[in-house]
Amino acid sequence: NRLASEGLLGRHDQRGFFIMPVSASELEELTRTRCWLEERALRESIAHRTAEWEEQLVLALHRLGRASRLSPQDLFSLNPDWERLHRIFHRVLISACRSQWLVGFCDQLSDHAYRYRQMAIDGEGVQRDDFGEHRLIAECALDGNADGAVEALLNHYQLTAAMCMKRFEQDDETKELARKRARR
Repeated sequence: NRLASEGLLGRHDQRGFFIMPVSASELEELTRTRCWLEERALRESIAHRTAEWEEQLVLALHRLGRASRLSPQDLFSLNPDWERLHRIFHRVLISACRSQWLVGFCDQLSDHAYRYRQMAIDGEGVQRDDFGEHRLIAECALDGNADGAVEALLNHYQLTAAMCMKRFEQDDETKELARKRARR
């Protein structure tokens, strides 16, 4: 019921639940909204940073850097340990913003973004340095450079969204090829 109330599951009367479909338009809206809210949260967090917050951020970055992004058992899926550490890193970034409401909304958007990140795992043609992106965000935040940290964070989210969009395009091309073959 909680997942349904958060929009991750849909409900059929008397028939149970189903996973909500993903779409390019939802991804665009999700990314745009996430960027708006997390920009505010990150700016506030940097403005109210403490030595404890800085230590937590350095530790979260260190732990994330030591984890493998892809599962050792299945190179086409995310490592659950990396995913947990990734979420902790992003949560620590905004944890000093002094608004549990804002952090809660950002967490909810992160839950939705997770579904799309799964699509971006094998995004062909897009090279990325995950750890370098996270390191840049953290370094700017630790230096008190809110503009630089926000720019790096938004670039990070937009690159992930672009990789997901590439998957939508690939899926559309595959469907079109299948339609053409079916007509023959």
